[in-house]
Amino acid sequence: MQAGIIAHGAYVPRPRVSLEEIRSFWGGLTNSGIRQKSFPGYDEDVITMGVEAARCALERCGMRGEEMGAVFLATTSGPYEEKPNVSTLVSAISGSSGVRAVELGGSPRAGGLAILAALEFSAFWGKPALVVASDAPLTHPSLGLEHALGAAAAAFVIAQDEKATCLEGVESLSIETFGERFRRRGEKYLQDLELRQEEIYGCVLEGVGRLLERLGSSPADYDSVVLPDPDALTGGKLAGKLGIDRQKVISLTPLLGDAGTAAVPLGMVQAMETLGAGQRLLAVSYGSGVDAMSWALGEAARASSLAGPSLEEMVKSGQERSYGDYLKLRGFLSFGSHG
Repeated sequence: MQAGIIAHGAYVPRPRVSLEEIRSFWGGLTNSGIRQKSFPGYDEDVITMGVEAARCALERCGMRGEEMGAVFLATTSGPYEEKPNVSTLVSAISGSSGVRAVELGGSPRAGGLAILAALEFSAFWGKPALVVASDAPLTHPSLGLEHALGAAAAAFVIAQDEKATCLEGVESLSIETFGERFRRRGEKYLQDLELRQEEIYGCVLEGVGRLLERLGSSPADYDSVVLPDPDALTGGKLAGKLGIDRQKVISLTPLLGDAGTAAVPLGMVQAMETLGAGQRLLAVSYGSGVDAMSWALGEAARASSLAGPSLEEMVKSGQERSYGDYLKLRGFLSFGSHG
């Protein structure tokens, strides 16, 4: 029996700031595709968001954290640089220490890599695994890159089940990129030198092309497509280059901002809540390379979707905040008293 996704979950922090708020403060924007973005509340971070998404996924399939053989966390913005963030997450959802805890980062691509690693673990050991992609990337608010950065978490329970959503195939590429966003060790903020030569387009096109050729498929064979879309504009451009109907492209970026490692997993959650069993999903994660994944939806996706609030409901339940509140809650301004 093939290992696959038997349940999904998500968490979107309620605080939102509109890009119009940012425009009015700075007098302009570098991004026109995003309408608003989510950000963590005063008592939230990558771990707490990930715990909420994980609990959602576990509850939807009636499993406990103690039943997981492994937990994979994907993030680029955990509160600890040395000390596993995933261990804190495991402690919050499981009373067992007998869990393999794995943390992946380095780029938004880590979300897709965590899913693949969990699939391989479950297929080899026959044990269920939990994947959590939770992120809140950060850079200085004076930089245009910051305008697009959001926050959210997605989670998947992976196990051997005949009703699971299964991976049909994957094509992975790795390339060196110069000038794309990065953060050196010890630094707080992301940087983007904007020196790249649009590696994302060539890399995604090559990865998807190889995958489709190997599977004997075409873009028209997919019912939904999730593509890298950090600015709410790139996804549509990629779809055009791939010959994909833009109506099939799923992106939460216009409403939540760029959620880093959680962005593509969130798109997958959205697809699982709209597609039916037997339909196909193409998902592509990017970061100095790509992982292009072809999925066949199983009956478990529908059952999971009916077991709790939808991602769409989470997205709509946001609370609009001022840009001043945003700066405070994101730690750019101090709450401390003066005088």
